[in-house]
Amino acid sequence: MFNLLEVFVTKLNYHILRENILKTENMKIESKIDLKSQYNRKIKLLEVVISMDIKGFEEELTLLELSIELSGVFAKNDSYEEPSENALEIFSKVKAPAILFPFIVENIHNLTLKSKIKPLIIPYIDFEKLYFENKKFDKIIH
Repeated sequence: MFNLLEVFVTKLNYHILRENILKTENMKIESKIDLKSQYNRKIKLLEVVISMDIKGFEEELTLLELSIELSGVFAKNDSYEEPSENALEIFSKVKAPAILFPFIVENIHNLTLKSKIKPLIIPYIDFEKLYFENKKFDKIIH
């Protein structure tokens, strides 16, 4: 349905407390991920943005703060019909993030590696499972 044209980092904020660098070996990690998408039917381009915020801490001390936003631009394949709203939603919330996720993981891994701390390894996220779990949750609330 769509082909990936470009992937690029649109935002990056990284802070590590150098005086506590030795404590990062045992730090606990909290993370939050967010997705946004926008499809322009006129030019047939879809932009999907993954944002990830990560905090590393030990006890009460924040050792690491990382915020990254990665954008992927997808072009509609001309051999397919115009996508329905449902197909567009599933592609932008399931398939596109699954395609883009390795790029954000690689950026985080490389950034922490170059900071001379134990590189952060972000576990795989099953976007399909998240999507359908959220759909069930929406039905329960409404």
